[in-house]
Amino acid sequence: RNQMSLSLGRNSFVPTSARVSPSFHRSNAMTTSKKSRSSSSLCMLFERMSEECIGALVTAQNEAARLGQSSVGTEIMTVGIIDRPQNARNTLKKYGITLRKAKRTVESMFADDLNETSGSQGLSGMFNRNKKARDVELPFTPGLKRTLMNAAKIADKMDSSTLNSEHVLLALFEYDPNIMNENGEEGAVTA
Repeated sequence: RNQMSLSLGRNSFVPTSARVSPSFHRSNAMTTSKKSRSSSSLCMLFERMSEECIGALVTAQNEAARLGQSSVGTEIMTVGIIDRPQNARNTLKKYGITLRKAKRTVESMFADDLNETSGSQGLSGMFNRNKKARDVELPFTPGLKRTLMNAAKIADKMDSSTLNSEHVLLALFEYDPNIMNENGEEGAVTA
């Protein structure tokens, strides 16, 4: 199992990019910044994640590194969720959403970045990029952090103590459980 970006901490997996060091807390005890609150919230969120959801994050980080990206955004997180869909598998299948199609779409979105890194370095650039995909830990974009926080809210609204891949998928679709749809039922996509 690939645990490239995940570290074992207090009996749960927490991506080290989401951790806040103890020295950070000591040095900023009097002034709690928005960033530290966000990092703490992300740590709590990762403690709730299912193994499949964590696997989706690992897949997304690997894919972002493979594509030469410096961070993991919502576009690439979609690939991770499609690869590790948990309870959303049947829905994705119903709509013909496959990992191969998602990867092709994301590759075309980042084609310029991909050509830039491999074109100038030739074959050695490709090998370096593949090594980077195994060795690097990429941070999450602010958009992905917001999506993950919204996924936790969706899980809460659905009375789920575990944050699953389907909650992240709903958050990626900007699902809002507080909005009524046209049938008077809770839950609608706001995009």
